[in-house]
Amino acid sequence: MAKRENRAKRLDINYSTFIINEAYRTARTNLLFLLSTSSYKKISVTSGLPAEGKSTTCINLSISFAKVNKKVLLIDGDMRNPVIHRNFDLRVSPGLSDVLIGFKELSKCIYETNVENLSIIPAGTIPPNPADLLTLPKFQETMDELSTKFDYIFFDTPPVNLYTDALSIANKMDGTILVTKYNWTKRDLLESTIEKFNKIDARLFGVILNNYDNKKFIQHMNYGKRGDYDLDNK
Repeated sequence: MAKRENRAKRLDINYSTFIINEAYRTARTNLLFLLSTSSYKKISVTSGLPAEGKSTTCINLSISFAKVNKKVLLIDGDMRNPVIHRNFDLRVSPGLSDVLIGFKELSKCIYETNVENLSIIPAGTIPPNPADLLTLPKFQETMDELSTKFDYIFFDTPPVNLYTDALSIANKMDGTILVTKYNWTKRDLLESTIEKFNKIDARLFGVILNNYDNKKFIQHMNYGKRGDYDLDNK
């Protein structure tokens, strides 16, 4: 069977640029600084609407953390439109849904990847009621058990303004990262999305702006190859 081509651009793939790598290193540094003052380790990643890059961001944050010798688990909690397994040449099941339903043992659904220190739980068999599965006591039990095995857990969830999944688990995570897309996400939609988390007193770690037009930034990245940086032309 031919492999799907619509894969997210991973940091360990050759076509990842210096700019992309630096952006994720910066996000990792900021997040590690935030997490260093607490015992937080469970991080959900979501967006307001589809096509804002939440899954790509979740994958690359996981890889970035794994690259600094942290034991990381990436969970595909988007059981409506799972994509993470494709980026690691895995099958979608068995996975998270199979654990929550009781069809599979947790240990049978954790897969090692070709990225050192990074493991994955795929979405699993697509269920008719994904949001309901995330409210089961088994979900909390599973997250508690995984928290004893990994330094950090990244949990990909469906878009907030389409489904309730991300909000239903928000207070079961230590915090959420909201992904937005440059020249795509509307300001009023972003504000209403943030307000949904505020209403349930869920912790937002921050917002990541994805797909930013960095042409001017790239032009200045050769400052180390040519004299002093011209502040008048920034």
